[in-house]
Amino acid sequence: MIAPACFPTTNPEAMVNAKLALAMVRGGWDVDVVTAQGKIVSWYPQRTGVWGELAERIHVVPTVAPTLWNKVWTTARAAVRTGQIYGARWALPAMRKAIELAGRKDYDVVLSRSHPADAHLAALGVCQRTHLPWIANWNDPDPMVRFPVPYGNGPDAPLAPGIGRFFRAVARRASWHTFPAERLRRYMAAQWPAMEGKSSTIPHVAMAGPSATPPEGGEFTICYAGSLKPPRDARVLLEGARRFAERRGLAAPFLRFMVDHEDLLRQCARQAGAEHLLDVQPPRPYEDMPQHLARRTVLAVIEPELEEGIFLPSKVIDYAQIGRPILAVSPRTGTLNDLLNEHGGGLAVDCRDSTAVEQAIDTLYDCWQRGTLSTRFKSASLLDLFAPARVIQLLGEVIRRVR
Repeated sequence: MIAPACFPTTNPEAMVNAKLALAMVRGGWDVDVVTAQGKIVSWYPQRTGVWGELAERIHVVPTVAPTLWNKVWTTARAAVRTGQIYGARWALPAMRKAIELAGRKDYDVVLSRSHPADAHLAALGVCQRTHLPWIANWNDPDPMVRFPVPYGNGPDAPLAPGIGRFFRAVARRASWHTFPAERLRRYMAAQWPAMEGKSSTIPHVAMAGPSATPPEGGEFTICYAGSLKPPRDARVLLEGARRFAERRGLAAPFLRFMVDHEDLLRQCARQAGAEHLLDVQPPRPYEDMPQHLARRTVLAVIEPELEEGIFLPSKVIDYAQIGRPILAVSPRTGTLNDLLNEHGGGLAVDCRDSTAVEQAIDTLYDCWQRGTLSTRFKSASLLDLFAPARVIQLLGEVIRRVR
């Protein structure tokens, strides 16, 4: 597996890839992971925890220092070896490490995990040398300039010739492409038609283990854990929560946030008139999050206003592991709306409509008062979709297809 973001880095992308590697190892697969050092920023406080099982399988490759000579040298070498130059400062040493590993083991397949897409350049070079089949995974719609508005400039954004050539080459040369969500797969295949006939969806994997026991009694709380950097905006959730609290006569803080940008959150809360409803705490190590989330009644997801929600936020899988109901403040048309309406586990409401948020909170609160919340909206119902056995089975089917 070539994954620039993976443990020991601790951010959502790294956790997604580390959980997949861990699931494969626990499933009896022989896996080596080539990952980056000093390239990807950690979001959560770092701790070894369960990831110790991966320690001997992780091969950390540093990014070449960004001097002018190094840039010229790595770009030239990558161009000679692969015909491409995208992300060469990390991809070239990663390619060398992966080829070295392939010389010592008889691998069945190369998996490259984007984002970032440097992984695919490294995999391209490895497969040209080893002729191994190659499965390219896309957790996000790279290149970043073509992320949907407001993250990027949309699918028709112009690309520099070298970037367009690189993505066309990856689309064409990879044996198969995988995506965590069908809407993301369609978004990418529309831009790179070579993907269409050789792509499928494999969701993010959940950690094995039972969901947490629902809290009994106590107080009604809604918790959001993660980043709230723009374009994510908590204002609609906060406005809906304020209206709900006013109508129900609630004054105590029932919104729990574990975020890394408290100043942005409090600014939104002041604008929404909901600052008195907040309890803000710093992020916890990823391994410690379940015990904190398990104390809350409802777990919230906040997505920005998109024409179509093409993403499967990894947070949803983290929440499903806990088993709490999910309140998804997300695009009306999108992956989370599809998921929760089809499989249950919570409510999806339009991220532009604070009245809909108010009504959803009211529904969840009523169920909590009646003692029916965990049976009606328990997100553990989603775990079958993200279970390690299912995800590994889907990946195994793709590997058998391309071998």
